Amino acid sequence: MVDIDKVLISLGMGRYQFMGCILFGLMIMYSNVSPVTYVFTASDLKYRCKIPECDKEESTYEPEWLRFTMPYKNDTNQPRKCQRYAALSGPLVNGTRCSSDGFNVSVVEWCYENGWVFEDFEETIGTEFGLMCEDNKWKLSMVGTINNFGQFIGIPMSGIIADRYGRKFTMVFCAATSAALAIIQSFSTSYLMFMILELLSSTVSSGIYTVTFILAMELFLPHQRVLYYSILECFLPIGSILVAYTAKYVRDWRLLLQLVNIPGLLFLSYFWLTEESMRWLESQGKHDKVINTLKKIAAVNNKPFPNLNINNQTQSMECLENKDAKFSGILKDIIRSPTIFWRMIRCSYVWIAVTLVYYGLTISSTDIAGRQVSELLVSVVRRDPCLSVELVDNGRHVQKNVTELYVRVKWRHLRHV
Repeated sequence: MVDIDKVLISLGMGRYQFMGCILFGLMIMYSNVSPVTYVFTASDLKYRCKIPECDKEESTYEPEWLRFTMPYKNDTNQPRKCQRYAALSGPLVNGTRCSSDGFNVSVVEWCYENGWVFEDFEETIGTEFGLMCEDNKWKLSMVGTINNFGQFIGIPMSGIIADRYGRKFTMVFCAATSAALAIIQSFSTSYLMFMILELLSSTVSSGIYTVTFILAMELFLPHQRVLYYSILECFLPIGSILVAYTAKYVRDWRLLLQLVNIPGLLFLSYFWLTEESMRWLESQGKHDKVINTLKKIAAVNNKPFPNLNINNQTQSMECLENKDAKFSGILKDIIRSPTIFWRMIRCSYVWIAVTLVYYGLTISSTDIAGRQVSELLVSVVRRDPCLSVELVDNGRHVQKNVTELYVRVKWRHLRHV
């Protein structure tokens, strides 16, 4: 079998790796669209009931008379969304019933039928499917739960599909299918239809990042992979930034889903713009395709192709014949090796903890007082400066210490949030 890393070192870095970094960076950028889009499509808006006795045609969210017309929440000091004080029947005061004497603050009524006054109106699934008031808030929160559940299912499934059908196929399939499902989701006619498509879309999109990352790392020289990993990671928050920036100007959830996902269909072109994983091809016994890919890298980088001792067709065929047996034995090998097994457990725990904290802080930032879009933008952009630590750490083999530092700093920060 070909020593791919040895050949890559002889070919060096060049235009092929640069173009690969751009192409895979765009794919990684798109992988972060689905995990944050639901923050806007299912956002819980600030609104209140209309008070016919006081509200005019163009009403504001919190006028000065609001405190004697409806109760406020003690924890947030915000008006309750679907409750008001009962109006008293009596003589007009200064030609109007909008006075503190016109309402009984001891009697609270529901006010579904009067309509709504929004602080900043947006067309979300809540306003369109009638998911208003605190009683229906759990349905909006369930969208995020379904999205994360889909990711939990999709990540291991994408790994199985990638091992069976190839990394490039899985990457392009996940990106294009996720985009198509999200576009179909924008035409949902009910809450149930929206939720089913949310589950399918998040399940498919969850595999984009992992598979793309593996494909990208194969292009770079072994001693430079941490550097280029950090560079590729800078593309990830850009996806969230573009979603938030689009949501700043597009207040319709249907149009938002279409605008941020239609570009995903363009990733079908990656069937022709990118190459299949050389290591996956080697594992499938497709030795000639590996050589062709390496020759293409040499041609694009304008480097001479080294002479290879190609006397391993028998090895490739044996690998092809035994691939099913090896695939079925991977889990057994992991369990039998205490070192690998416990390393997998520890890494999985760290990954789950960091993922929960990252997305928890990102999504919770939209509940902070202020513009929802602005808070999410700040929360997402904060990621890029942290990557500079990885660049400094590049090649010094202290990733374990840096990971521990990340966890300690984040824990101390959370204690003060």
